[in-house]
Amino acid sequence: MRVQPQPPPQRDFFVVFFAPGTIRLPPEAQDIVRQAADTAVGIRASRIEVAIPIDPPGGTRLREGRFTAIQNIFSASGVPPRLYANSPLATPAAMLLGANDRAEIRLIP
Repeated sequence: MRVQPQPPPQRDFFVVFFAPGTIRLPPEAQDIVRQAADTAVGIRASRIEVAIPIDPPGGTRLREGRFTAIQNIFSASGVPPRLYANSPLATPAAMLLGANDRAEIRLIP
């Protein structure tokens, strides 16, 4: 009897970077957000946490614009808006090089 290999586990954590100081996601980052959206639908995520630096240069307006940019891709992929949650980027991650332009997406089953 031949045993079928198990598929790799689904990712539940994704990191993207915005163009510095903007709300624009480069094409590669857009692809990563789409992968996260597809995975969220596939695993029937109960919540999607999007963590963005709490005080990026550009302030609240930049933070909210970035959250909206990610939400728009999720919405276009058919993910219900009720699943989205905005949270601050954890302090250790916020200290990393490039953290001001970083966003983390965590899928909660």
